[in-house]
Amino acid sequence: MANMDYCMWENTARDMQDSVDKIERFMDMQVPELIENAPSTYEIRALYDLLTVAQVIVNMEDNINDIHEELLATTTYTRKYKEE
Repeated sequence: MANMDYCMWENTARDMQDSVDKIERFMDMQVPELIENAPSTYEIRALYDLLTVAQVIVNMEDNINDIHEELLATTTYTRKYKEE
């Protein structure tokens, strides 16, 4: 299902946290359990795609902060995530 614009980042952040949780579960598994629960090659490819996109987002941190600061300075936008 596609994300609606107004909640896209909220939903994506939750999905990414689910991914982190699953990766951590795999990290805690011993080899026999890991083999038994191994993700498909399709899932592994998607995990690497997710990693690539996550790295792009991290590299955009300064731009994201600049956009946020611009919103704070020029609009009635008052919610500042870092202060919550």
